[in-house]
Amino acid sequence: MSNELVEYKSIPEKNGSCFAVSNYTEAQRVAMSLAASSIVPEIFRQKDKNDHGAIANCLIALDMAVRLNMSPLLVMQNMYIVHGRPSWSASFFVAAINKSGLFKTPLRYKMSGSDDDFGCVAWAIDNSDEVLESSRITIKMAKDEGWYTKNGSKWKTMAEQMLKYRAATFFCRAYCPEVAMGMQTDHEVVDTYDPSESISNKRMPMSEKIQNIIKENCDAVAINNEENISLFESLKKKIENVKTFFDLDAVSKEIDAAKKESTLSKEEMTSIRNLFAEKNKEKCQ
Repeated sequence: MSNELVEYKSIPEKNGSCFAVSNYTEAQRVAMSLAASSIVPEIFRQKDKNDHGAIANCLIALDMAVRLNMSPLLVMQNMYIVHGRPSWSASFFVAAINKSGLFKTPLRYKMSGSDDDFGCVAWAIDNSDEVLESSRITIKMAKDEGWYTKNGSKWKTMAEQMLKYRAATFFCRAYCPEVAMGMQTDHEVVDTYDPSESISNKRMPMSEKIQNIIKENCDAVAINNEENISLFESLKKKIENVKTFFDLDAVSKEIDAAKKESTLSKEEMTSIRNLFAEKNKEKCQ
C-alpha cells in the first residue's frame, strides 16, 4: 500500500476555505458523515445525535484537509491533542513538507558529531536550485532548552530520530511556515509544555482552542493597525527582539498567518522570511 499523500478536492474551494458561505453547507454534510464513521479517531467520532462538538472538529479537520489538498481521514489520523493543544504527528509534518511542491527534493538529513555535539541539519533543494538548510539541532541544545528531561520526551531513548524531527520543524519554520498552519508537532508540544497553564486551558476542546488561536492573531493585527505600525515593520521588530526559541515559534506563527492572509507583498514576505532564517541560525550558534 502506497504511503503517498493523496490530493483531496471533493469540497469546492471557491474561496480557499470550507467556512466560506458558498462551501459551508456541503462541507457540513461531509463533516456529519465523517463524524458518524467508526474508523475516525475518537475526538472526531460522534457519540450521540446531540454531540455537535465532534461534527465541529470534523469540519475544522476538513478545512485543513482542503487547504493542504489532502484526504480528511489522513489529516484526522495524524492530528493529536497533547496537553489540550492540537498538533501534527512528526512524520506527517515531514510528509506535508515533501508534498508541498516548494522543493525539488524530499527533505534530507546530515548527521554529525558525537555525545552532546551529536546533531542534525535538515536540507532540501528549492525550485530555484538553492540548497536550503535548517539550523543545526544538537543534543546539547535539547538539554539547554529543557527538551531532554521533559516527562514523556523521547530524547533519551531515540535521540537520532528526535534530532531529525526537530531539524525538520526548524526547516519548516524558516522556509515554509505555511505548511505547518501555525501548529506544532506532538513532540514539540511535549517538549515545551508548561504545567502552570490553567486547567480550563488544558481541557479546552480542539475546536475552541483553534478559534482562540485565530482570535489572538486577529487581535495582534488590530493592535498593529491602531498604532499605525505596518505589519511588515512589526514583524521585523519582533524578529530583531527574539531572545528564545519560544519567541521564534511565536513569530513563525505570525509569519504563517500573514502568508495565508496575503497581508504582505511578495517582496516583503521574502524579506521577512530571510530575516527570520538569519535570526534562527544566529540563535542556534
